[in-house]
Amino acid sequence: MTPVSRVTRRLATLMLTIFALQFGCGDGEVGDEVVYFHIYNGYAGSAQMSLYGPTGALVNSLPFGQSTLDVGNGEPVAFDRSLPGGFTLLLDGSPTPIELPAEAWSLYPHETATLFLIRRQGQGALLQMYRHVRSISEGCRIVFGNALSTPSANLGQYNFMSGFRFDDIATGGYLPSDPRGGAFLTAVRDHPYFFLVRSEEEESEGVLIPVWVGREGTVDFPRVDFQSGTVTTDPPSAEVVTCIADAGGDPEAEAECLLPKSYQGIVFTPEVENTFIHYYPENFGNSAGDCAAQFRIFSDFSNIFTGEHANGSFVDGEVSGSAGDHLFWVLYGFPAGDPGPQIAQWSTGDDVTAGGFQPLPDYPSAP
Repeated sequence: MTPVSRVTRRLATLMLTIFALQFGCGDGEVGDEVVYFHIYNGYAGSAQMSLYGPTGALVNSLPFGQSTLDVGNGEPVAFDRSLPGGFTLLLDGSPTPIELPAEAWSLYPHETATLFLIRRQGQGALLQMYRHVRSISEGCRIVFGNALSTPSANLGQYNFMSGFRFDDIATGGYLPSDPRGGAFLTAVRDHPYFFLVRSEEEESEGVLIPVWVGREGTVDFPRVDFQSGTVTTDPPSAEVVTCIADAGGDPEAEAECLLPKSYQGIVFTPEVENTFIHYYPENFGNSAGDCAAQFRIFSDFSNIFTGEHANGSFVDGEVSGSAGDHLFWVLYGFPAGDPGPQIAQWSTGDDVTAGGFQPLPDYPSAP
């Protein structure tokens, strides 16, 4: 056998070994410990990324703004979670490869997840894992991700909050019988966006309720603190009516009922996080099982969302799905310049080739 033939044979044996390690053995098409990854390049500072596992490349030269759904056959990448070792990330401009933990053991066998590259950080990188789980809940869940390629620090505040749009403002809790009158309700209708905040009422403490974002152009610090998530706004109608009733006819106490009130909202920061907003359609005007939602992103840093302080457009979002889905909406890229922030979205109810959910085997039997 010639030297070239021996090398070719060894390479073929190595490739077969890698294939066996990657996909395992057993009765099924793939091994018992396989999980599935979609990979998304959301780091605007690198034109492309490559990601390697213990047995070789998961993706090569993936351009910014694209995922494995956009290249090849669009199928998720199979990964054997039983193999030792992590990920190796290669980025343009990085002097050395970046070693990252795989964290695949946090997934169930045959589960699907998205690995979302957010940015470089020191000698490492932020690679967020979004699990594509489903729920038995009758409600709906929206997973907001702030994957902007920059941290919130110093003079740049890159956090955001989501204001849901309700064209029927009664859905947001602002009723025709509101004591503040028609002019106030007209102002609400002219800018019908509502933050979800934690209720302070004793019988519903901690439950998320909608409150009015406020008049256009006023959604800014200190009225809205985009670091803590505190919102100071005009209370919903029911709170005002209850407060006036409790005032017992005292004019000063009644006047205080009409003043703005502070609430604790939800703020999304450009860090690795998993934050869920529970969006219940029966509370917010949808028919049962309908998870459609429209929203607008608000921030106090005008270079991100130029519609708040300049002549550009707001960042608006819309999702749809069914009860039990998790609906993912991720803002990524640089907050300023061209092309500006980008949006990635998918649902667990999508077909698996569109970012959805890989059917799990029956446990403990083999797949």
